[in-house]
Amino acid sequence: MKVSNSTQFNNSMLAAQNKKVSFGAGRASVAEAIGNAVKNDGFLSRFNKHVEFNDGYDLPYSVFLTVLFGAVLGCRAIFARDKDERREILTRDSITVGTLIFARPPLKKVFAALSKNKTGLALAIKPAGHKDASIFSKVFDYLKPNSGIKVMTSADIVSKYNVNGYKNGFADVINFIQKEDGNFEKILKKNPKFKESVKKAYDSLNPKVKFEDAKAADFIETFTNGHKATHTKELDEFYKLMNGKDNPLVKKAKTINSSFDFVTTLIIVPVLLGVALPKLLEKQMKDSRKAAAAQEAQDAMQAVKIANPSLFMGLSNSQAFKSFETIAK
Repeated sequence: MKVSNSTQFNNSMLAAQNKKVSFGAGRASVAEAIGNAVKNDGFLSRFNKHVEFNDGYDLPYSVFLTVLFGAVLGCRAIFARDKDERREILTRDSITVGTLIFARPPLKKVFAALSKNKTGLALAIKPAGHKDASIFSKVFDYLKPNSGIKVMTSADIVSKYNVNGYKNGFADVINFIQKEDGNFEKILKKNPKFKESVKKAYDSLNPKVKFEDAKAADFIETFTNGHKATHTKELDEFYKLMNGKDNPLVKKAKTINSSFDFVTTLIIVPVLLGVALPKLLEKQMKDSRKAAAAQEAQDAMQAVKIANPSLFMGLSNSQAFKSFETIAK
């Protein structure tokens, strides 16, 4: 009887499994055991959370800093040709890397806060408990490079300033702005066209307070009630405007936030790294050369004193050095 190719293949597979080839079953069982250990809430699980990749090829911050400062800068310093090169590496590279990593995020947070005060738009998200925290904790939330206050990304802005997905519609957009220390009334003052759109929707909902006298709480109450009731024509038109990814608030917030990277890079690269750092390195080099020249002169004088002790007998160190300078000339 003729055996089909598929039957032969299945039989060979079964034979291989029965033999328990080390490459297959052995290594697979080890990998499975490690995987199960990582799943459990033990040491390996906690360790894995610190070293696993977050998204795509992004390293966790702790691993990134260890590799950067330990493996890269550390190795460069160890294998430097002399102490001057080592000093320059530690100064120049450490300041450059540290500035780009630790200075840019806090600067972006500061710019977000300043822009919020000027435009009324909330452009960053505070961590839980920030409002009631001590002054030290609040400042630290600005200084943390990878946590604390988070400057909103484009995706965050679209999510927070879009009525789609909110339980209470536009009322929740206003709630978010106020929660993150924004100012909805200031937003209306700064954006006349947007103000007109809000006014049409607001007035159609029979508000208790006139638009001109309304505060944030009045807007939230009116739009909450209007969202839950049968929508007016004006509210539906306003929601069409606010459902888009490029609605007026999204466009404004994106424009401001996209400038943060540009401004921080413009400040850091030319000013700190292009001017301040070279000045510091130049001063270090001058001081190093001056110290080396002084030490060389001191060593030369000591050699002359040893060879001709009578020339410097009874002289103080400063007098001996002046006498040595005269002899050297």
